[in-house]
Amino acid sequence: MKIDNNTIRGWGISQDTGVKITDTPPLFSRANERAKWLHLLLDPERWIMFSAVEEYIQKYYKKKPIRILVLGCGTGAQVVDLAHYFGKRVDVDGADTVLMHVQMAKEKMCKYGVDAQIHCIGEEKFPWKKGTFDIVYAYDMVTGIEKKEAWVAQIHRVLKATGICITFSMVQPSALCVRERTLQAIKQDEGVLEDTCITAASVLQTLRAAGFVTIKRYGRIVSWITWFPESYQWLCDATQGQAKKMQHLQHTCALKKEKRSLFVRQICALAPLLWFYTLGRIWYSDGAVFVAKKQ
Repeated sequence: MKIDNNTIRGWGISQDTGVKITDTPPLFSRANERAKWLHLLLDPERWIMFSAVEEYIQKYYKKKPIRILVLGCGTGAQVVDLAHYFGKRVDVDGADTVLMHVQMAKEKMCKYGVDAQIHCIGEEKFPWKKGTFDIVYAYDMVTGIEKKEAWVAQIHRVLKATGICITFSMVQPSALCVRERTLQAIKQDEGVLEDTCITAASVLQTLRAAGFVTIKRYGRIVSWITWFPESYQWLCDATQGQAKKMQHLQHTCALKKEKRSLFVRQICALAPLLWFYTLGRIWYSDGAVFVAKKQ
């Protein structure tokens, strides 16, 4: 990683080792996609997040489009999806801390015909004025961010008084953080303390400390590995000695998922979606969607 004047320039690509950047294509590649809501069933987390955006639009949209900031937009797929799904009712901006991602996202905007501004930002200070956006949309908001409190405080600052933050975070139950907390206890004795275990409670605490008042949480369950095997890499670390078995399970589930028809995949996704709206409000295993209102 190259840094120039405190600006992250991006991650290098090594030809010898074959390292490359994963460029995820958008779910809605066309603005006039038919039966768009059916495609969301393939991604229950996005269903919840898009539903929160739609609810906000129904309540506050009049003549001016709703301004949305996609925080951590990566190579721009989420910006394209939001712009194509909600159309003229929204004005979408994207932002990422990695310059290479920003450059790739700008190219993607041109490719898919999306009129959106993409910005390269730092973690501690966002370039927008107070109360600029109606919605901050962030997938995996806190993972990889060193100063989480300052990051979330900036999100709160750039939101309007009626604004909301919609985010999905890779969180773990406290019971699964035993190994991480044991390591932290050792580091504490050495004079180094860094909390690497992110729980839903810690995310809620960070959101409340930033000033968010009403926060809804929707959790997901570990059995989703049969539907979404790509989301469970962390389990290989948690199982330690059984990591190879978990990797084999992931690989097997991924192959089976590729062979399923679109209809079957949508039907299978109804189970975790139902969990989101029911027991997921109380219990989760490895991830949760948070919808936080500023007031």
